[in-house]
Amino acid sequence: MEETTQLRDWAGRILSLSQRLLELARQEQWQQMVQIETERRALIDGLFRHPGMPAGLAHVADLLESVVELDGESIALGMQARQQMSRELDVMLEGRSDSVIRAYNSFTH
Repeated sequence: MEETTQLRDWAGRILSLSQRLLELARQEQWQQMVQIETERRALIDGLFRHPGMPAGLAHVADLLESVVELDGESIALGMQARQQMSRELDVMLEGRSDSVIRAYNSFTH
């Protein structure tokens, strides 16, 4: 029973960090997310190396399913931000190209 409690506590910490990651994604705090994800990755690796695994997986499956759901939301927010940044960069580069073309044309005509 103690081993089950350890596994659930461990998975609970992973879930808490996943919730924090989603909060940070909503705030577009990407750099902070990297730090939290590093910590979370170590916990996930440790959980799955725990001697009580994989037999204990049934005791933490509900928590890990929640982690997967949260990750899906965080990933979707990250992809949206990436697309927005890409659009902004395209507009910026397009503006630069227009300026360069105008400058070139003014010197050649």
